[in-house]
Amino acid sequence: MATFRVPRRLDAVASEVVAHHTQAFECVPPRGQLVPCTVSVDVEDEGEAKVPGNRRLGEKRLRLELPAGPRTIETALANRHNAGVRREVGQLTNGPAGLPGMHADGASSHQRRTGSELNNGGRRFEIGRHCDHQHACSPRPLQQTLTGRGRKAIQVDVGVVPGIHARIVARPRRIRAMATLTLRGGHVWDGRAGTSSPSSVVVDGRFLAGADGGGKTLDITGCTVVPGLIEGHAHLCFDTTPAWRTTYENDTPAKMLLRMASYGRRMLRAGITTVRDLGSPTHLGIELREGIAEGLTEGPRLLVAGAPITTTGGHCWFMGGECDGELGIRRQVREHVKAGTDWIKVMATGGNMTPRTNTFAAQFTVDELRACVEEAHRLRRRVAAHAHGIEGIRVATEAGVDSIEHCSFTAPGGYEFDQPLVDRIAAKGILVSPTVSVGFRNWPDDGRRQQRGQVLKALLDSGCRVLMSTDCGIPGVPHESLAGGMQVLQELTGYAPLEILKLATSRSAELLGLEDRGVIEAGRLADLLVVEGDPTHDLSALERVRFVILDGEVVYAAR
Repeated sequence: MATFRVPRRLDAVASEVVAHHTQAFECVPPRGQLVPCTVSVDVEDEGEAKVPGNRRLGEKRLRLELPAGPRTIETALANRHNAGVRREVGQLTNGPAGLPGMHADGASSHQRRTGSELNNGGRRFEIGRHCDHQHACSPRPLQQTLTGRGRKAIQVDVGVVPGIHARIVARPRRIRAMATLTLRGGHVWDGRAGTSSPSSVVVDGRFLAGADGGGKTLDITGCTVVPGLIEGHAHLCFDTTPAWRTTYENDTPAKMLLRMASYGRRMLRAGITTVRDLGSPTHLGIELREGIAEGLTEGPRLLVAGAPITTTGGHCWFMGGECDGELGIRRQVREHVKAGTDWIKVMATGGNMTPRTNTFAAQFTVDELRACVEEAHRLRRRVAAHAHGIEGIRVATEAGVDSIEHCSFTAPGGYEFDQPLVDRIAAKGILVSPTVSVGFRNWPDDGRRQQRGQVLKALLDSGCRVLMSTDCGIPGVPHESLAGGMQVLQELTGYAPLEILKLATSRSAELLGLEDRGVIEAGRLADLLVVEGDPTHDLSALERVRFVILDGEVVYAAR
């Protein structure tokens, strides 16, 4: 049995979890062969609970995929016994989702609980534990066996002290060969270099390798390999048409989820392998993210913000994120984190797609937005603020948000640029996600597009931390049109194609904290785009997709 060691970045958190437990997972399909799994270990702080030394636990996630074939992985959180904290183990109970939950029950007398068994929907869960509250706990291994198709996640919550839980999740993934693939005969741009060069790329399983290991060879003569593209601002729940609101309101949740999955597949086939969805009904965005991760549908890796936090009747209120005042904002942030969002989205100004909102004025005060940022950061989430008008941009900057979406400096009849404010944005290190799209080409020739281009160039020239985004999903902006948006950004700013390409690959990965992608080098995830031509000199080459590789697997090949 293999033992997985918690990496150093999780060690400090894992060592503070007060329950000792060992988990073994097997995912067994009907034919009896073990399938690959992703095992997640989450440690969460649910409120005011603190560990000794007054250090607070925030969410940490550890993921481990098992290769195909008969293998059992044992993950252990071996934690030191902290003086003054009594370890209590609760009895097996059914959680609200029908999954078993083990929770601290606060009992203080000497108790002994032996193993129990629960049959739940065709799944067998065997739990064996011994706990003596007057002595050291001696937990027995907790084992889970998943039978059947292996599509559902198994989840066990282990309460360790009031407010702190260690959650173990085993998610079956698609069965596929973990073979070696070599891309030969073309050029490679690694995401950082000043140009592409003749080279080969070796994929070993899910990751990029540094040396040729044999296996299958893919001829890419006349093509260039680049890192998979990253879309920094998307709305998978919108249908890109002028009648988007009618579609949105008439869709059932099930139909909207199918629509979102369809748009995700289109994006993936355009070479977009990571997407930050900054506005969709919270539960649907999370369901799609998890469905893609489990192999239930094809799509890019998703970062999900859920329903944007907005004022009563504010921009995108219909998604369900309405609130007012500092307490209301804090509650919304907590609800979003509880649901499982990756980012927090807040509407600092009104928007063009919501009647009776003011695009030029701030929706929240500095104190209200600061409460949003404080609460999100406490729970280890970053805040993206939608802001068009200069007052909303100023409030968001003062509140210390992590990224400003659009940042367009829109004013009645044009733009109201403020260089000192741009300098403050740059000095604070706030990300700028400018949402430049092919939709700009449909603007009337009244000078506004040129003005917007001047704003964009000033943001880049001032050293702002800019990433590529398009706001795809809104009317006139297809979800798969990131390459077109990159060409528009080049046209408006005069920046070289190579610099624009970095904004959608290595730069976006760096700014969004995605250290496992965005660059072609050994050890990174094998998320790759192969195109005809050389996009480091001509961005239109990104529209001539030959192959898309996600997680080491060829998910799209042009005919």
